[in-house]
Amino acid sequence: MDCPNCRLVNPPDAERCDCGYDFPTATRKEPYTNNDPSLSGVGGWLLFFCISLTILDPLYSVIQAIGDPRISQNGLAIVMILCIAGFSIYTGFLLRKVRPDALKVLKGYFIFLFALACIGILGSFAVSFTTDTLTAIESLATQAARLVSVAIWALYFKKSRRVRNTFGRNLF
Repeated sequence: MDCPNCRLVNPPDAERCDCGYDFPTATRKEPYTNNDPSLSGVGGWLLFFCISLTILDPLYSVIQAIGDPRISQNGLAIVMILCIAGFSIYTGFLLRKVRPDALKVLKGYFIFLFALACIGILGSFAVSFTTDTLTAIESLATQAARLVSVAIWALYFKKSRRVRNTFGRNLF
């Protein structure tokens, strides 16, 4: 029987998965594999990530939008920035509250940021043909930094024992 929480294959007569998922009640209890209680709960890098998603990233985006006249005068750009900030805050909130669907939403958030960065890189090349090269290079560097950031955090959520102990499984 596959665990709906961590996808571990369990024996057909299993009452409970190693991650703590209780099959008869369909609830999550204390996992069997939580060897280090200090690596459980929202703390350390996981807490930093939640704070970054709910406060720092949205605040930075709004400040950047206000300071750049190309963005502040473009209604569509402002709406996009607010939607991205809202998605960021929602994802951070789910992670902070250790909600069951938090890792699914986080995966969608990472995919969204990855796609946005790829589109931005393509846009940087298009800009380089129509405007100055410096603007294109700045845009390219920003998008490359976004890709690196997504890759680093995705690896953290894939490998972290704290994430596994807190959510019962890792991201991938």
